[in-house]
Amino acid sequence: ELGGSKAAKKLRQEVGYLLIAGAYQVQSKTVYYYRADGYLDHVTYYQKKPQQSDLKLYTTDRFLYEGPLVNQIRRFDENDMQVSTTDFSYNSMGEIIDIHQSGYGLETYAAVNYEPSDSIQTLTIDYLYNNGQAMEYKMRFVGGNKVEDIARSSTGGSESGGYGYDQQINPFAHLNLPDIYLSNRSKNNLTSQHKAYAGSVPAGIPYRFEYNYDPEGYPTVLTRHYKSYVTGADVYTIKTV
Repeated sequence: ELGGSKAAKKLRQEVGYLLIAGAYQVQSKTVYYYRADGYLDHVTYYQKKPQQSDLKLYTTDRFLYEGPLVNQIRRFDENDMQVSTTDFSYNSMGEIIDIHQSGYGLETYAAVNYEPSDSIQTLTIDYLYNNGQAMEYKMRFVGGNKVEDIARSSTGGSESGGYGYDQQINPFAHLNLPDIYLSNRSKNNLTSQHKAYAGSVPAGIPYRFEYNYDPEGYPTVLTRHYKSYVTGADVYTIKTV
């Protein structure tokens, strides 16, 4: 039996480009900063605004820990004023079971339930908002990847999807970067999806994913092609380096 392990590479930054008139133009940048022990310290987000030619600081997320677990993320705006807080609670297995997000005049509470089995793990997140509305979000994982999900809102809207993956390393899975949708759990990289909506429909949905990888299997470039959900026509292309 052969085996081995090594420390995961740390994601340093992402730069996003939008294809405009045949040329890619920078639109966003995300930079990741780490503590001496390897845990995330803060993440800065930059965006290009229509009236400006270069990127400007948009928000900064700062991470607070209890041991190795993130128990709070504080978001600050470009003026270093705190605008939101996300708190996480865990069970004895180190799994997130409660989330509370407060900011921009909104309050969101989320309770997470885990249904493990030998081959499939099901996660259900129940959201309650301070306007009285609610949403149920259910995800199914096979082989460490989210292969199906469905979200149902108390207002009647819904969104569902099926997903496919490569066999390479998803760098976000090693970041210990939780969020209110638990969106960074899949261990491999998304290569296909099939979505269905009831109610509101997004302007564009990604339908083709193209990756470049380094020799160790980490993605270095991702190009996503978006189409109209209604007409199927191409609408835009985003490249992330």
